[in-house]
Amino acid sequence: MSISNIKQINQYYSDIEEKLNNSTVPNYEVLENLQSIENKSVFGEFQKNTEQYSYYVSISHYLIGYFYFLHSHYNKTIEYCTLAQKSFPISDHYYSKCSILIGRSYSKIGDLEKALFWLDTSLEYFESINNEVEVAIVKSFIGEIHLELGDYVTSLTIQMECLEIVEKNKKFLQYYSILSKIGLLYFTMGDDDSAEKNYLEVLDYTKKIKSPALRGETLLQLANLYLKQEKTSEVSIELLEALELYRNENNKIGQGQTLESLGSYYIVVDNFNLSFESFSKSIDIFWDLGDRKGIARVLNNLSKLYLIKEYQDFSVEQAILHCKESLQLSEVIHALKLQAESHSILAQCYEHFEEFKLAYKHVLLFQKIEKEVMNDEISRKTKNIQLKHEIENKQREMELHKQEAEIYRLKNVELESAYSEITRQQDVLHKQATEIELANSELNEINIQLQEANNMTDKLLLNVLPAKIAKRLLNNESPIADYFKQTTVLFADLAGFTKLSSLVSPNHIVEILNTIFYEFDLLTEKYGLEKIKTIGDNYMCVGGVPEEDANHANSIALFSLDILLVIEKYALIFNEPLSLRIGFNSGDVVAGVIGKNKFVYDLWGDTVNTASRMESYGEIHKIQVSESSYELLKDAFDFVTRSPIEVKGKGSMQTYFLVGKK
Repeated sequence: MSISNIKQINQYYSDIEEKLNNSTVPNYEVLENLQSIENKSVFGEFQKNTEQYSYYVSISHYLIGYFYFLHSHYNKTIEYCTLAQKSFPISDHYYSKCSILIGRSYSKIGDLEKALFWLDTSLEYFESINNEVEVAIVKSFIGEIHLELGDYVTSLTIQMECLEIVEKNKKFLQYYSILSKIGLLYFTMGDDDSAEKNYLEVLDYTKKIKSPALRGETLLQLANLYLKQEKTSEVSIELLEALELYRNENNKIGQGQTLESLGSYYIVVDNFNLSFESFSKSIDIFWDLGDRKGIARVLNNLSKLYLIKEYQDFSVEQAILHCKESLQLSEVIHALKLQAESHSILAQCYEHFEEFKLAYKHVLLFQKIEKEVMNDEISRKTKNIQLKHEIENKQREMELHKQEAEIYRLKNVELESAYSEITRQQDVLHKQATEIELANSELNEINIQLQEANNMTDKLLLNVLPAKIAKRLLNNESPIADYFKQTTVLFADLAGFTKLSSLVSPNHIVEILNTIFYEFDLLTEKYGLEKIKTIGDNYMCVGGVPEEDANHANSIALFSLDILLVIEKYALIFNEPLSLRIGFNSGDVVAGVIGKNKFVYDLWGDTVNTASRMESYGEIHKIQVSESSYELLKDAFDFVTRSPIEVKGKGSMQTYFLVGKK
């Protein structure tokens, strides 16, 4: 092929761009032709004009970048478009076309800061030449990035403005593309009805015209909406059609995202093997594309799959492996929500292995990031409300200026009509001002409700945590974990209660437990002990926590003798065979707060485990104590020495039965 004049060259490139736009599969013949442009013989006489030749080679580089963008090779797109820009002046339209492709490519691989920079660069050019439609198209891409950043009001304002422009210019494909983006905005903001309405309108349009990319994107978004609403019968239909469209288009990122959604869908319908297969294919695609955020998302999803006990390849080790890899990626790209999700999964994994310190560490990290995300969202929502009011005020000011200009233009002939219009607009402004006042009133009401909720939270914390610990939690202290060297931990179990539960009514069971444990609670207050928790018919308390107490063992001993009397009393009252098995042990413990929504004050350490063994290896209606407790109490209480017993995890132990005070 030889090209002899500028007209032929321009037509040649126009034909290639048209082929790329209309191709549903990679046209490697076009790619080879573009790459052969560097052979100067193709241009004939233009090879003598080095500057002219370089310009057209750069157009080839732009089109190669466009080819790679259409087929999801975003790093290649950035490479070729950056190369092309070296020969284009900033004022050239090809420079701006390259900027758009570079910006969109960075957006696809999750580098939003660079994406905004390059899209803003192209926007300046199209604004300078007053190309209204291209301005709207570029702004729509910028609106997508604001959605990714969580700035929903700015994103919605931009997309609505763009929608109006493309509709006015009868650019229907762009109109429905933006309508689909607005649907995603509504979905993200929780307005499912508006989102579904937009998606269905777009899908109806794509039945009439050929736009597989727009249809596939909208089907995927609609499927994610139905998955959220648990409409599982409709999800698979939308996802499988979207996947077929993306495969026909060789749209890699679309395939990756659709396979990711299919993996989530198959978990919901308990098809775990297909879920694994879908996630695996999805992550392979994201690795090829360099989409680190997509990789991190799927790794977390795979971790959740491995933690499903019904899954044949259930593996907590694999869950930890994938989750750690996801955490590393999400930390690099500063994806806080993904980091929080990873810490939550890791806490669950380590709890499974009873590695409570590691689990607690990840719980604290999860709480810290969740708090940061929540603060960011509150700040962002506040800014969005302020921005919304600012936009409305600016729009009113602009409208007022237009009205004043119109008055002077119309002069005397249209003066009366103009004044009438101003009056009408002032009524509108007054109405809008009233609406803003109502909105502010609603905002104040929300603030009052938030304060009431905070007060309720404080009250609830005081009910479930020791007062000293609750105060530290309310002062945002985190983590809360303390070491206590001298404590005594007690476990008391209602022996035979499980069998009794099967013989009497649930109401009667609850009545018995509530009555007995209420008296136990009163005795903990009497002796200055701290109730830790009840687990079924088992009662746990401690002396020396959270306030240090030199008489911790003595208080526990007196408490244990008293609760034996309580059981004897209620065995007669309820006419039921009630009896206790009690055990306690003295030593050091770690005490702290765990939990996100439900806070729990708990104890950890060998002292706790040994105390539990004292109860479980004890005898009915007796109080078994360890040697450490015996040494603290032997001068003030009477004991019966028990023959050494074999205790699981401890070996042979010398224990004693507490009989009473001396």
